[in-house]
Amino acid sequence: MVTNICSDVDGEPLNLEETYNIPENFLFPIDGLFPIDRNISNPPTKDRSSISIRFRKYQTSQWDDRFKEILLFQQKYGHLLVPHSYPPNPKLSQWVKRQRNQYKRKQKGHHSTLTDEREKLLLEAEFILDSHRAVWQTRFATLKAFYLANGHCRIPSQFEEGSLHVWMKHQRRHHSLLMKGEKSPMTNERIAALNSIGFDWNPRNLLRPNKT
Repeated sequence: MVTNICSDVDGEPLNLEETYNIPENFLFPIDGLFPIDRNISNPPTKDRSSISIRFRKYQTSQWDDRFKEILLFQQKYGHLLVPHSYPPNPKLSQWVKRQRNQYKRKQKGHHSTLTDEREKLLLEAEFILDSHRAVWQTRFATLKAFYLANGHCRIPSQFEEGSLHVWMKHQRRHHSLLMKGEKSPMTNERIAALNSIGFDWNPRNLLRPNKT
């Protein structure tokens, strides 16, 4: 249990004292934690099936081992969003980054170690290959975990070293651009997901306590 002062979209203190709970482990499985994008296929990659990639035996074995580990991760937590920093298995988090990097290279038509067979295995497991989508889902998962623990989304500016607070500011900016008809990464599905946890699109409207 921690007491802190919330900040508005520009980082100014709202003078709104809040007591909030921090779940011990944001990786615990939560039903409905990822309500969007799960049925959206990853963008198609350029066909490079004609290019044969030869792997050494130990390279194939290492990839297979990491793939088995990520399936165990999914079985335990209900998703495949391995954190960038994952002390229980640092090699797994590095492997996840590598798969997304190789996917990006493959999309651009560059040489990639992500073969069609490997890509198919990852997609069938519902692994998010697109790094931008993965980051959004991870941030949303953290915010929803906070909401389920505290009943609101008023994240203190210091929470997670400010990274989640900054992400929330970006969502508000993207939403504003969308409402103006301008180009924005915000989608109706993301808006619905954020609305489902009471996300405040204009934190300046938060009521300040009356001074006595």
